[in-house]
Amino acid sequence: MKKYFKWWLSSTVAFTAISGSAYADWSSTFDSNGENWRILNDGTLYWRSVGGNPDGFLQGNDLSYGQIWFFVSPLSWAGDWSGCEKLVFDMKIVDTGGRPIRKFTDMIKIKGSGGTHSIHVAKLPTRSWQTYEIDLTTVPAAILATFQELQIVGEYTVVYDKSGIDNVHVDCRSNSVELDDFKVATENGGIRITWDTATETDSAEFNLWRATAEDGEYENITRLITIAAQGNSTTDTSYSYLDTLQQECITYYYALQEIETDGDSIWYLDNIQSISVGNCE
Repeated sequence: MKKYFKWWLSSTVAFTAISGSAYADWSSTFDSNGENWRILNDGTLYWRSVGGNPDGFLQGNDLSYGQIWFFVSPLSWAGDWSGCEKLVFDMKIVDTGGRPIRKFTDMIKIKGSGGTHSIHVAKLPTRSWQTYEIDLTTVPAAILATFQELQIVGEYTVVYDKSGIDNVHVDCRSNSVELDDFKVATENGGIRITWDTATETDSAEFNLWRATAEDGEYENITRLITIAAQGNSTTDTSYSYLDTLQQECITYYYALQEIETDGDSIWYLDNIQSISVGNCE
């Protein structure tokens, strides 16, 4: 799985190496169940098999007069959302208890280890399904890169209300490089890193990053040189770099980063490779 990151001028970076399935998993249709969504504050979630947009949907019921409640994304959605540009979902008010619909707080909260970003949405939900498209490009890169959870407000009346949500998905950019292989091997006291690409689009250069723990701080070991990419290519291309600054009896982790011509970059976190130097048994 390719992971995206906004580029900044730094020689070190820390990230959690996240493996799993592709961006398509960051979507919920609620057609057959609640898909592990959660609720924050004084409410209860119910999955409804009919009445969605279409088919099933997730309904939240306010329990009492108290805190504003939110629909909260599944724990499995946590990861690197860099390169994700739009959040789309459907929402409607199921029941207001006869009270007027009103706004209490910003509709969207994006939480990451780098902080929380709130997004104001002017359009209030109604008793009919409405589609919301939320621009994620305004969210700080540090929050998207360490995304933990999405919160969508479900409370729009005082004391008692029921709201529904459906068809939640996150749109992310496609990768510009098709990576065929990424390997590491010992060579003459150093470590040879090789990688192959099948196609490249708008690729400028590559960087290699090294750490002594998979989820530790990575250092850019190629910051003083340029490993030029092909730009635009549909033929197989091989790359190689020899890392000579090693110590015995340490396991090293290597990550590949591609810089695009527009300055953004792509991390291939599922391709992180590790290798130990020396015979330390």
